[in-house]
Amino acid sequence: MKRLLIILSIFILSSPVYGGEPLTSKQHMTQIKAAASEKGPYASHERWPKGYFLISDNLPFLVGLSLYKPGNETIALSTEQRAAIHEVRNNTVPAVLAMAGKIKQKELELADKLVDQRIAPKNLYYLVDEIAAMRAELTKAHMDCIRSVQNIVTDEKQYEALLQHARRLADEHKKQLHRGKK
Repeated sequence: MKRLLIILSIFILSSPVYGGEPLTSKQHMTQIKAAASEKGPYASHERWPKGYFLISDNLPFLVGLSLYKPGNETIALSTEQRAAIHEVRNNTVPAVLAMAGKIKQKELELADKLVDQRIAPKNLYYLVDEIAAMRAELTKAHMDCIRSVQNIVTDEKQYEALLQHARRLADEHKKQLHRGKK
């Protein structure tokens, strides 16, 4: 845990968005896409950086939902709340991107050693354990981020609107995926 906090602190303090103006949705996505590296040689697709969390599909990403996703105005956040959530975003996203990049490198190392170098799986179990621990730390940081947003959105009506917004977008995404499979 100390290691993650050190990494997070270094990355946050060196981040160009630390303490800066709130990012627009486009700037936010540009930063995320810029941090993504090329897909691994065996990956058909990549969900950057969400795919690198231990629990990526069943916990909401409240910062993005409250600030950037269409329909976020239904939450009716105050200017102060939006500014506080932007601060959470500026303190969290750069560190998440850095950790996701390290996880990806470990996974590529594992793939290279197992597939290309043909090293026996039992000799690589340590890498699986390292990757799992890093993904767990990333998910814990995500949980802390959720708590930070909960501490900002304390009005129950606003919080319920945020959760309804999250569910509605998840349902829309599921419908899009279902239509695509027909």
